[in-house]
Amino acid sequence: MKKLVHNTYGLRENVLVLLGVCLGLYFGWHAVYGARSFSQLESLQHALVQRESALDSISADRESLEAKVKMMRPGSISRDLLEEQARYVLGYKRQDELVVFDN
Repeated sequence: MKKLVHNTYGLRENVLVLLGVCLGLYFGWHAVYGARSFSQLESLQHALVQRESALDSISADRESLEAKVKMMRPGSISRDLLEEQARYVLGYKRQDELVVFDN
């Protein structure tokens, strides 16, 4: 009888330790594999870098288009750009030129 009482007393002492270990394992698993884990944070940072590079590319394209539009406004028409656009859009060429289309 003394053995049984002694064993339950040891279990009572270790309940808090066992509960602490279980809670540590639970929160540790969620910190590594959960929806808001470190691995998810890394994948979100990688996606952010990709989106920023795409944004930089699109911004550069937009700036070049805005510069072309600015050169085609009345009062600041660039003759070279106008000739280039007329050749491209309307298909104009000189008699001594050969047109090669790049698809």
